[in-house]
Amino acid sequence: MNFNQIPTQALYELYLTDIMGTTTPKSEITKVTNLILDSAEMQEEISRKTGEPEIKDVINKGLERSKASQKDHPEFKAYLKIWDIGAQIGYKEGKLAMSLEEGVGEALEYIRNAGGRIRVFSSGAVESSSLGMKSNGLDELIEAYHSSSQPEIGSKFKPDAYREIARQAGVDVKDMVYVTDDVKEAKVAVEAGVGKVFLIDKKAEKTGEKDGYTVVKNYKQVADQTTQKDNKQSGAEKAEASE
Repeated sequence: MNFNQIPTQALYELYLTDIMGTTTPKSEITKVTNLILDSAEMQEEISRKTGEPEIKDVINKGLERSKASQKDHPEFKAYLKIWDIGAQIGYKEGKLAMSLEEGVGEALEYIRNAGGRIRVFSSGAVESSSLGMKSNGLDELIEAYHSSSQPEIGSKFKPDAYREIARQAGVDVKDMVYVTDDVKEAKVAVEAGVGKVFLIDKKAEKTGEKDGYTVVKNYKQVADQTTQKDNKQSGAEKAEASE
């Protein structure tokens, strides 16, 4: 696809995207964590805000849960709370900018120009996600942010989270795209009835359809496969037409 050309139609109305490992390399986790660990002043500020005296201990325990992909574990959530505050301080004060995977900014801008609405669904707090996107200049493309820490949304591993986001956005879940790097999330989004689910796997030996979702290697392929010239049908309308 030539990203210098403007498509006339996004095939889906809403594009919901994960951040860590999807738009942003997972090295961002280490980058923010190190910022916290290297600054006694930041640790003191986080301690005051959280009431947690042992910041380093909480971080170490949380990292172990992160490695085990145990995002719903209390120790991971405690670490994530500390990480979020550190990220907010870092992004807001200009100590760091949120990194992006290659081609992500270009692909999101292409989707937006095609008429696709873009929202973020992260495990971290809405504040850290929005400040991070603002730090790299993509915030103007994002219409809203959602987090699994919000009670009305809940875990990424429960189908109702995706349905609730679609409801809040005023769209049918069938007319929504979800983009992630997590296989479990991809499967749950499929179960929720999301119209098109992409799993980004840069190391995938084979791309294409698998278990109801589509494996791609980069974000540009998401834009390529969900935008089309001279096509006025939405994703839901195309699905209904093929039934």
